[in-house]
Order: sequence, then structure tokens, then C-alpha cells
Amino acid sequence: IVDNYLASKIKEEVNVAVLLQLNKLKEKAEAENQEFINQVDSTIKKIIKEHVKAQVSKIMPLIKKYITESLGAEVLVRSSNQPQTSYAVTASLSEFELKKILINKMETNKSINRSDIQNNLYNALSKESKSSSSSKGTQSQHKSSGKSTQAEELEFKTADTKMHQDQWNESGHIDDQPDNEAVPKHDWF
Repeated sequence: IVDNYLASKIKEEVNVAVLLQLNKLKEKAEAENQEFINQVDSTIKKIIKEHVKAQVSKIMPLIKKYITESLGAEVLVRSSNQPQTSYAVTASLSEFELKKILINKMETNKSINRSDIQNNLYNALSKESKSSSSSKGTQSQHKSSGKSTQAEELEFKTADTKMHQDQWNESGHIDDQPDNEAVPKHDWF
């Protein structure tokens, strides 16, 4: 009886010791596994970030070229489809030049942390370009995503000329300047 009792006690103690050792090994393996997963995750993120940087620097000139071409085409369409005064054409060209300056500033900022901002600005410019063709050149707006103070809301206005076709003189020039309110320069940017 004593031998059976001692054997069962020893068996219980061995089972408890084996169970404790098994739990320790399991926890150690899980910790090593989690450390490995974290290391792989950080390495993958680093590699993806490097690839994105490389792709952004390759794609940005194409985006700039596309936007410049589309904005140039928009200005030409506006100036050819609408009877405009030389003042309105000048205002449209000025608007185009300001957009071009904004695009150049966007390109000079090659930081990966700002690529989202550049994307949002590009999307805003594209959206504005499409919507401005339906606004007949009276008003156009650019809006940033709110993430950056670099590009605040830009607003350009061309005046309502309030002129009729009979106001042209015989040399083809306008006798009167259009009625307009000047937009202060601090409102431009």
C-alpha cells in the first residue's frame, strides 16, 4: 500500500512538473514567435516604404505633365468657346499660372510623409478642373484636405463683365473696363 501511495504521489508530482515545464516552453515559444512576427512586419513595412518612395519619384513628373496639359487645354477651351474680353483671358491665364506654381511647389516636396497631401492636392486640382469647365469661368476654388497648412483654400474670381456686344469700338477694343471687385493678394494664398 505504501508503495502504491508513494508511486501515485511521485506520478502526481512528475505530472505537475511536466505540466509546468510544458507551460514555460509554450510561453517561451509564443514570445519568440511574436518577436519573429514583429521583426518580419517591420521589415516588410520598411521595404514597402522604400518602394513607395521610389515609385512616387518616378510617377510625380508624369502627374505634373498630365495636370499641366489638362490645365492648358482647359484654358484654351475656355478662351476659344466663350466670347471673352482681353481682361477675362488674362484672368484665365493668370489662374493657370497660379495653378502651375502650386503644382511646382507640390513637386518640390518629395517627402514620403506628404505624399498623401500631394495626392489630395492633385485630386482637388483634378476635381476643380472638371468642375470649373461647367462654371463658365466665373469662379473656381481649390481646397486642400485640411491636413496641410501648405495649401490653404485658394480662390480666384473673374469679374462679371456686364458688357454687351455693342460696346466694342471700331478698332476691336473695349471702350470701358468691366465692373469688378479686386481680390486682395492675401486672399490668393
